[in-house]
Amino acid sequence: MEHSRYSENIRHSKNREKKHSMQLGNSIEDDEDIYRNPFGLGLDLLFGPKLRTGNDRDIQGAQSFISSLPEQSQSIARPIAMADILSESALASQPIITDLINPQKIAMSEGVRDILNNKKGGGDLVFKALQVTPSGSTSSFNALKIVDTWQGEMPDNKTSILAYWVPQGGYVDIPAQPDLSRHPQHVFTPGFSGCSFVIDKMNTDTLRVRHIQGDKEDVEYNNLDIDHGMGMVAAMEFRDYGYHETANSEVVKNTYGSAFLKFNPEEKQWQLHYQKLAAAPNIMAIESKPGGLFSKPSINAKTFISKDMKVTGYTKKNIQ
Repeated sequence: MEHSRYSENIRHSKNREKKHSMQLGNSIEDDEDIYRNPFGLGLDLLFGPKLRTGNDRDIQGAQSFISSLPEQSQSIARPIAMADILSESALASQPIITDLINPQKIAMSEGVRDILNNKKGGGDLVFKALQVTPSGSTSSFNALKIVDTWQGEMPDNKTSILAYWVPQGGYVDIPAQPDLSRHPQHVFTPGFSGCSFVIDKMNTDTLRVRHIQGDKEDVEYNNLDIDHGMGMVAAMEFRDYGYHETANSEVVKNTYGSAFLKFNPEEKQWQLHYQKLAAAPNIMAIESKPGGLFSKPSINAKTFISKDMKVTGYTKKNIQ
């Protein structure tokens, strides 16, 4: 499947499970020396990589983020180019959510649902985005949406992209150095509110990207029976996105986050991008209205949103 060409003959693939041997690595960016190494990865390069579990996931003494009560709002949504919502300036100011990648909210073909639920290999899908602006507000947020080619929906190569998908509690294998003419250059996954996003280097050619569910770190990652190949090379744990520091140096628990991977062709490496989100918005329903003789097509969204919605931090990390 070619990344740069879109047609009626788009073929989607599920990544199949692969078996490898060695196990190395450990968790990242802990305050204790055991998690440090001289290579700057924040990893303890020993057998059996570890993610924090239980109370170690939390920052003790942090204050809870107190926001105004969310209110139901009628919002206007408009298509926006994926490049625009994934720019660093947009990521630093506009939340990205994955509410519309949910079969309970959006009608989806069986082909899409199969990939969304394929925990042992994920797959690739075509994505587009909507910018959502609540009525009477000047603040917007962005929502990923799937282009369902199985249902005959045609992608727009100016606004949509082909990307890998990692199900919650699952993984997808991606090339360490993708062929830019045919491999996706992005990896998307559901939003975060306690989960971890972890990248293992299975061998010199393959990275395994995992979405580890909160409180299941041992079962889904730390268990020694799980193959980690050459070890963990990057991770975003709850501590990384679930907290932020105020101007008064107070540590506040904001709970929510979003994350994705993007390949940087100039630097020839994958990069992990993630947002810290406070009072993350929610889309409850969406409705598209066709245009008429004197009106343009429109998209209306029923949203649940707090006026304190914001991005409290944005981080980009190179994946070695």
